[in-house]
Amino acid sequence: MACPHVAGVAALALSRHPDYTNQQIRDLLVNTADDLGPPGWDEEYGYGRVDATFNDEVLITRPALNIDIHKLTRIDPIDPGDDKPEWYYKITVECNNTSESEYNYNGYNEKILFWWRFVWNSEYTWEVDKIHILNVSEPIVTVKIKLMEHDLIFDDIADISSNATRKIAQFKYDLKNNILIEDESDRIEEDGNWYVTNGEFDGSTSVDEDDAKLWFNISDNYDPLRIELRDQYFGRKNEEISITGSAFNGLPPYNYSWDMDNDGIYDDRYGKTVSWSWGTPGTYIVRLKVVDDFNQSEVKETTVYIDESSPIVEITKPKENSLYILNRKIMPLPLFRTWILGSINIEVDAKDNIGVDKVEFYIDNELKTTLIEEPYNWMWDEKTPLKFGHKIKVIAYDNARNSATDEITVWKFF
Repeated sequence: MACPHVAGVAALALSRHPDYTNQQIRDLLVNTADDLGPPGWDEEYGYGRVDATFNDEVLITRPALNIDIHKLTRIDPIDPGDDKPEWYYKITVECNNTSESEYNYNGYNEKILFWWRFVWNSEYTWEVDKIHILNVSEPIVTVKIKLMEHDLIFDDIADISSNATRKIAQFKYDLKNNILIEDESDRIEEDGNWYVTNGEFDGSTSVDEDDAKLWFNISDNYDPLRIELRDQYFGRKNEEISITGSAFNGLPPYNYSWDMDNDGIYDDRYGKTVSWSWGTPGTYIVRLKVVDDFNQSEVKETTVYIDESSPIVEITKPKENSLYILNRKIMPLPLFRTWILGSINIEVDAKDNIGVDKVEFYIDNELKTTLIEEPYNWMWDEKTPLKFGHKIKVIAYDNARNSATDEITVWKFF
């Protein structure tokens, strides 16, 4: 019965995102569904009830480079016929066999009668201070900056590259790590917060080299993919354990896949939450791999402890066959009796190979307190009527819910 509802919402999703693949539509339905039953996927509810409003949809910002051109200046004469160059430049970003470019012309429009003409600004140093935003489709891109000086017939290219055969500055940029790749990029220097490149970095200082100097910066809006996954899970053999991971940043939608048996093979059938059981006690490594729509991946692992052994628990105070007055042990007592006069601090020692989760304190089968960390001590200071045979009982639970009990019978006065 759910099939037509899901198909209808999938059609709405496709109308909203006509460029999405079938996997992206599937991920959108899963990520925006209203979770029902136990958290994550379960046999009765699956991923939950489809939500045609897509209220939980993450607004996607496509990755882009921010190229900030600060200023540029002439080193050598660019055009012998013109003292001050008439600058303009072109920025190109190349990736995945595609490219995107922007020009910036240093000039303004001037109205003459009923038409317009472009008027160039001539200056040795152009204080640009402009940020260009260019979209990218892969995490490592090539950035080219071509600086030119306008002429009436042929424009001259200014040399801002450290490459002896190329005047155009060229850089490899890694969006994931926010760095220029040194081995494949033109040589640069740093001037405060700015990168600096110029044609003299090629080793030549001839005045006819058309050398110029450029201050710039490159940044991006892509935050690397991040996975959140609990460090540890605990359970008993043949008992299903639900493990949930979450992805953040990167470029949604995300593809989740799991390696449950530490063999390096990942399965993407389960989505964000996988339910699994192990038939033998032991320690198991589970890995979650997430790939975002930018084809970037991260892996995070968690440890699963399957345990059937009970913790060790012992009441270390009061001791059997002893007399306690106002929390102090006075002397041993014969006849296998423990006498308490006044308040007493009940002390417990609890240990377990996978960790103690909690210790419960009972007086005459009534739960008095629960402690989740050491020291496991509790002050019994209730004034009780004269009674022979109060039962002190403690139950220790480990993280897999195995338990152990210790108890002692005491006589308590006031």
